[in-house]
Amino acid sequence: MDLQQTLELFGQGARAWNEWADGMLSEKRDLQDNNKWAEGSESDWNARTRDWHERATAQFSLHVFEEPADFTDFRFPGKADYNDAAFNQYAEFSDAEFHHTATFYRARFKDDTRFYGTKFGQEAKFGEARFLGPVVFETATFCAEAPFLALTASRYFAIIESVFFGNAIFGQSVFETPFHIHNSKFKDRANFMAVTGMGIVISGVRFTHLPDFIGAYFEQPPQFDHDVFDPVRHNHPDLQLSEAATPLHSRWRALRRMATQGHDHEAESLSFKGEIIARRGTLDNATNLRFWAGKLYEIFSDFGRSMRRPLIWLLLSTCVFAGAYSSQSQDLTWVPFSRHAPCVSGSGDAQIAAWALSVHNAFPFAGIGSSGKLEQIHLCLYGTQPADPSRQKVLPSSLSPNIPDVVAFLGVLQFVFSAVLLFLLIVAIRHWFRIR
Repeated sequence: MDLQQTLELFGQGARAWNEWADGMLSEKRDLQDNNKWAEGSESDWNARTRDWHERATAQFSLHVFEEPADFTDFRFPGKADYNDAAFNQYAEFSDAEFHHTATFYRARFKDDTRFYGTKFGQEAKFGEARFLGPVVFETATFCAEAPFLALTASRYFAIIESVFFGNAIFGQSVFETPFHIHNSKFKDRANFMAVTGMGIVISGVRFTHLPDFIGAYFEQPPQFDHDVFDPVRHNHPDLQLSEAATPLHSRWRALRRMATQGHDHEAESLSFKGEIIARRGTLDNATNLRFWAGKLYEIFSDFGRSMRRPLIWLLLSTCVFAGAYSSQSQDLTWVPFSRHAPCVSGSGDAQIAAWALSVHNAFPFAGIGSSGKLEQIHLCLYGTQPADPSRQKVLPSSLSPNIPDVVAFLGVLQFVFSAVLLFLLIVAIRHWFRIR
């Protein structure tokens, strides 16, 4: 239909409009059932398909709506063209169904605009649209790509409980008040590249792919629900995008910058974790020192986020080193939980001495590291080293401990390893208690 025909039908109300729409949809089904319908782009259409599209198009391009534009419950069988249209009063599209492309390029909305329960069966194009009043997309469904490229929103702009099955593209848009996205799902790419504005608030949102905020800038600190930052899920190989998409590590870096701006330490650490993981196999490989440093940082402390991991490693290493120390003592097995074993020299239990030596090397501040006590532990485990072979009957206290070289080496190794783990534990404590 042309503009005049479309306006005449619109003036008759929703009932007359939907009778026409249902007739057009029925005609389309008949063409499909009789194999007379041609799918694809306009160049692929046959004569009957082209004729149907011409009659099914709702043409509102360049029209100025001086009165409220109420399209509640309207069904659009073909293309809905609102390019360069102007809505001088409120615009209502609640529960409307667009079976074909809906285009709002450069459309101007001067008052409230509502898309409650609206279903876009194909592309919904809002490129360069201007919203001067509040606009809300609530429980809306976008079945295909939704380009909101370079739009301008002067008032409240919100997407609530909506679903995007195709790409959602907000790149280069300007939001003069905070941009709200709540309890919505993005099944495909979400592009916010070079978006600028007052701020952005995202809560309860599920992104299948990591959103792209490269070049985005907001005057107020962004507010994110931490579900957005899921490094394991977003870096999964099955969810990698094509080579044409922005690299994952770059998107993580952009999110980290925004988290830093918002003073959100949790989001900042999550995005740092995501960036390091995303670099693996791309910028970092197995021949790169940074690759292995990141791996170890993840294994031992979850990138400084976990207190449990360094504590577990400390306890495990203390057990292992206690077993190693006891294995160098005569008549002792390497297992540090065996039966009571007398000291090689002096009185006491050699197994307890092995544990004490391991605890001393792991925790130098534990209070058992005095020189006298340490010498007693070594004498118990390894006996004495006489100063003169002819003086075998001299008291052990006047002789030096016979410490094996491997024990001395293991002591240095355990001290360094434990110091690193203690440092990672402090980093984790600082993270969880937000100590800056």
